[in-house]
Amino acid sequence: MKKRIISVVLFLCLFAALSVPAGAESQLSYVTDVAGLLSESEKLQLESNAQVISTQYECGVYIIVVDDFRRYTNSYDCFSAAETLYHQYSLGLGNERNGLLLLLSMQDRDFALAAYGDGAHYAFTDYGKEMLIEAFVPKLSENDWYGGLSKYLETSGDFLKSA
Repeated sequence: MKKRIISVVLFLCLFAALSVPAGAESQLSYVTDVAGLLSESEKLQLESNAQVISTQYECGVYIIVVDDFRRYTNSYDCFSAAETLYHQYSLGLGNERNGLLLLLSMQDRDFALAAYGDGAHYAFTDYGKEMLIEAFVPKLSENDWYGGLSKYLETSGDFLKSA
């Protein structure tokens, strides 16, 4: 019973963290850490970096960290959850809603990269996503959350600059 109450409270906290008033342009921050992996100062630094990159290249670069992606989709696929969150919260910039979302799910230590819009797909091809993954996953594998997410943003910025 206690676990069920805790689960309900965590779900409500997550819902509140991911909710904003209707009509907002972007429903989430660039960095959303529901799982609590980052300190407040780390989150603020990542948020600032993501905002600079996103604004400079007109392509939103997002990070969402959750306890379990299955809470956001009917599928057992982390990528489906990433796509669902991307659309549910109207992420992306410009008319095409260009953007790249990294969804980290801590339950199974799973992740997904979802690109949306022609500009994002041009910068983040399938090969590009593989290279991006090779850049940031080693740090995440060492539980260096801030280092891995910083590398994700840095490398995403490099790809957008090259595109």
